Amino acid sequence: CGTSAEALIQAASGIDKNDVVRIYPVTFSGENPDPCFGFMPVEGWRKFVVSAYCADLVSYTEAEDRVDFPRLLYLLSVFPQGFTVWWGELKNGERYPVGYTGWYYTDGYTFSQVERGAVITSRFFSPSREPTPYLYLYNYSIHPGLKSTVFSRTLIKEYVSQVYRVDYAGLFCAAVSVDGIRVAEKFGMREAGFITAPDGTASDRLLLVRKGG
Repeated sequence: CGTSAEALIQAASGIDKNDVVRIYPVTFSGENPDPCFGFMPVEGWRKFVVSAYCADLVSYTEAEDRVDFPRLLYLLSVFPQGFTVWWGELKNGERYPVGYTGWYYTDGYTFSQVERGAVITSRFFSPSREPTPYLYLYNYSIHPGLKSTVFSRTLIKEYVSQVYRVDYAGLFCAAVSVDGIRVAEKFGMREAGFITAPDGTASDRLLLVRKGG
């Protein structure tokens, strides 16, 4: 990913869809964490975390839409299995993380709060360390230059397939863009409210669906 986030953004900002040969997914299985240090001693996990963070920086042009690194680090320490980083290979052989997807289990109380339209003031929804019937669709994003291309369609198609392979009772997400809302609707989600900003205004839209509901 380069030596710094700034270097990565600068290198990746000029990517053109016509220069991309292919995109391919990279995952981390998340098996057998150390009882004391979790996945921290695993080099492959550390590289995966950095690549996911780089993918987020490349995907979102607005600073307020980008992930907080400690938060991403925590999520990937709890449930890396729900995340996929998509790398793009260019014609010149260079490779960059150009997008990523992620989902994780959350508890029934959190889901019911969103479902009933409770006031939600934080973008952070705590992940469950054990499987539950409720999934939070954390992220699905790609480099702006690759939106509305075969590459973005490939990413979304695989993400939908991953989620549908899980036995769930309900899904929800927070969308920061029209594209995010459009993908949420592919899952059958409908608007359930907003995340309320510190100044009391509505920010991210919350969308939700209960299976059979």
